[in-house]
Amino acid sequence: MEILKGIPVSSGIAIEEVFRLSFPKEDKLQRYFSGEDVRTELQRFENAIEETKAEIKGRQGLVPEEIRGVFDFHIAVMSDEKSFLAPVKKLISKRNITPEYAVHKVLTKFREDFQQVADDYFALRLADIQDVEMRLLSTLKQTRSDEVVTIDRRMIVAAHDLTPSQAITLSKEKVAGFVTDVGGATSHTALIARSLGIPAVVGLGNLMNVIVPGDLLIVDAMKGVVIVSPDEATLAKYRQAIKDREKFEIELREELAGTVAVTMDGEVVELHANVEFPEEIAPAITVGATGVGLFRTEFLYTMVGHMPTEEEHYAAYRMSLRALDGKPLVIRSFDFGADKFPEIVGGEREANPFLGCRSIRLSLEETGMFRTQLRAIVRAADEGDIRVMFPMITSIEEITRASYIFADVQNELVASGAVKEKKIPIGMMVEVPGTALMAEKFADYVDFYSIGTNDLTQYTLAVDRGNQRIANLFQPGHPAVLKLIHSVVIAARRKAKLVSCCGEVAGDPRFTLALLGMGLRSLSMPTMSIPEVKKVIRSTTIRGSKLIWRQISEMSSASEIMNFLVARTRKIIPSLAAASV
Repeated sequence: MEILKGIPVSSGIAIEEVFRLSFPKEDKLQRYFSGEDVRTELQRFENAIEETKAEIKGRQGLVPEEIRGVFDFHIAVMSDEKSFLAPVKKLISKRNITPEYAVHKVLTKFREDFQQVADDYFALRLADIQDVEMRLLSTLKQTRSDEVVTIDRRMIVAAHDLTPSQAITLSKEKVAGFVTDVGGATSHTALIARSLGIPAVVGLGNLMNVIVPGDLLIVDAMKGVVIVSPDEATLAKYRQAIKDREKFEIELREELAGTVAVTMDGEVVELHANVEFPEEIAPAITVGATGVGLFRTEFLYTMVGHMPTEEEHYAAYRMSLRALDGKPLVIRSFDFGADKFPEIVGGEREANPFLGCRSIRLSLEETGMFRTQLRAIVRAADEGDIRVMFPMITSIEEITRASYIFADVQNELVASGAVKEKKIPIGMMVEVPGTALMAEKFADYVDFYSIGTNDLTQYTLAVDRGNQRIANLFQPGHPAVLKLIHSVVIAARRKAKLVSCCGEVAGDPRFTLALLGMGLRSLSMPTMSIPEVKKVIRSTTIRGSKLIWRQISEMSSASEIMNFLVARTRKIIPSLAAASV
């Protein structure tokens, strides 16, 4: 029995035999062709480009919506005349290099250039470049690139990395879980795993050198552990853990159907959903969402394949409001830059994009794009309860300018008769320690706050949340992070402002008792997190949660805090942690 530790990215436990995925080896590529075949080889390359693009577009609708933009990037690479098409054609026509090897050489240069940039976004793009190469080579050689489709029974997929092309062939019926050597919490693999509800652990490092076909694996995606060839005692523990988890989930759905998130002493807590697309709203309401607390509008770009027009924005917001039927819709203005589609806004590459021109900074630079989105929000307001929220605010000047532009857009539309005058609440994301510390000062400029714990943790602890080498240092339960969250809640209460939490912490049931104890009464989370969080809320009292918060506020380490919170929460959700190893 061998135990490997990685990064858990989608909860659950799986026990099955392993299926290994591999990538074509470059040494199998023929390098040169006869000089008289230049025209034939150029045509073969051009045909492969068109065929591969068509295949991508045909399959794009099969992938989870939040990563469709990945495939737009693939198409963009294959359409880049200067950096890709021309160099490949030159190698074919001038040096008699085969299309296969020419593609490999040019895309290898792409990867080498990207490796020079120490940034999470470019690390993700490395996998995309490999995916483009694999697709094109498969088309040129008339072989299958999506080897995973050959699985004929339920198995655990293992790979050095899982490309989006392979990922779109996954199904819960055949894939019990998947594990990779590389990847982080924000990798494509992680997004796919969470979307499909498949247990997954990434960043295992040496997995592919340890396993052989036919090995039995346990994937414990609750603790980030993969066990190779487990002994009988360990196997029995985990099989029981799976049964307990399945039983709990069935009971939870039956117990919570039609219920409100209210504590045992009568305090109602608003549970909102985080969404990227209007189609996600109906399922969220089904499991108990009382609104949308975070509409990530930058993902609309992936849906339409270009910067959305005013009408495309408007159609998405109107559809969302109608689905909500009077429930609130909080629209976050574009959060482009850093790890979210920076390629579409152009400009020079930044050495540190997480500290660069992103989010509201970019919107205030690209005011045409910003005003287009704001016009659509104002127009959609007639359809229901719509609110606008600006991301990554760090100064009074930023929130003042953003609010001024919004007011100017609204006044223009009212003056033209396009809309009636209506109060649209304005909010701000609290994602930066400096903003959290002076939250009270922003109260005169906003109607509500929303605490984004993902970036708040990253900036507070100086930890890149996508870097697997330091993944253990990304600790939302760190005392400093929790104290900053609490300080924002206190500031909002003093100024009688609404405050919500919309980061990963909000949807993690381990933190629910602490958040309630701090005073939060509004949480926004992924749809799949709502039932468990609701269960915790309905099983506690505000008095009890305040006591828990007082206790952990005296603790000095994330591990101490998390051990305490897990122990308390397991009294409500026994299957919260997997069987011990």
